[in-house]
This record gives sequence, structure tokens and C-alpha cells, in this order.
Amino acid sequence: MPHHSPAGDPTTPPVAGSTAPAGTPSGSTAAASFRAGARWFTLFTLAWLALWTVQLTPLQLLIPLQLDTPDDAGGWISGVVSSGLVLAVGGLAGVIAGPLAGGLSDRTRGAFGRRRPWVIGGVVLGSASLVGIAFAQSPWGVGVAWVGVSIGIAVASAAFTALIADQLTDRSTACAAIPPAPRTTCCC
Repeated sequence: MPHHSPAGDPTTPPVAGSTAPAGTPSGSTAAASFRAGARWFTLFTLAWLALWTVQLTPLQLLIPLQLDTPDDAGGWISGVVSSGLVLAVGGLAGVIAGPLAGGLSDRTRGAFGRRRPWVIGGVVLGSASLVGIAFAQSPWGVGVAWVGVSIGIAVASAAFTALIADQLTDRSTACAAIPPAPRTTCCC
């Protein structure tokens, strides 16, 4: 009688020395054979650094300067209000887009993988929207462009975050078999 995984796929037990973890279909070693090495971690770290730089520089410097209106009748107050509204709407859009993109990237199947289309799409949307901020002439233009940046960053971040779990599935499966250490009470 064949061994069945919880999902109902027939599998074979792992053979000693095999790269396939328990529960993977026989002959399916593509996911198990890839190891996240120093190059992967370096590129991953640089990608995160770029995402955070792209997100925080306009947030803290460009948008407040662009919306600052000292010659306006309301003075600096209208610039502060505009900046607050733009950043709030952009933040709300990012909070909604992140989980949606994460859930959809979990279900994506294709020749380019599950995460890559979402990472590339988010980076392209964020980059194009940053260019849009540079040419925006009104608070509405800045606001629309910032919403695009926020959604692009959220989409790319959700896919990047899921990449960590995708790369460490072998280790997490192995660690799940190890019983947790007993909790101790500390007096300090």
C-alpha cells in the first residue's frame, strides 16, 4: 500500500542520502536541492536595503518638501495637512495591499515562480510612481503617486518576506521534528 501525504499525494519515504524531505513526491528534488547561500543572502539584503531606502527617503524628505507651501495664504499649515493626508492614504493603501499580495503570491503558479512576478511588479509600480512624484505639481498628483509607491513597496515586501520561508522549508521541516525545550523560570 503506498504511503500518502496529508494532502493525498502518493509519496515514497525518503531514502538515506536523498535530498528530498519526507512528504515530497518521489523525483521532486528541485525545491529541496536549492540552498540559500551567501550570494542569496547578500542579494536579499541589498534588495531589502533598496526597498527601505526607496520608501523612507520620500516619506521623510521629498514629500514634506514638495508639499511645503510657505507662499500659500494658509502658510505652512496647508503643507503639513496635505503631507499628513497624502501619507495617511498611502499608508492605508499599503496596509491593504500587503496582505492581499502575500495571499495571491502564495497561490501564484507559473514559469517565473510564485514570488518573482510579485517582486518585479511591485518594484516596477513603486519605481514608476517615484518618477511620478518627481513630476507631480499638486497635492493630488503627489498623493496618487505616493499611493502607487506604497502599494508597490507593500507588494514587493510581501513577496520578499515570503521568500524567506520558501528558502528555509527544509530546515523548518527538520526543526519541527525537534521537541521544544522545557520552559524555565528565571528569577531576574
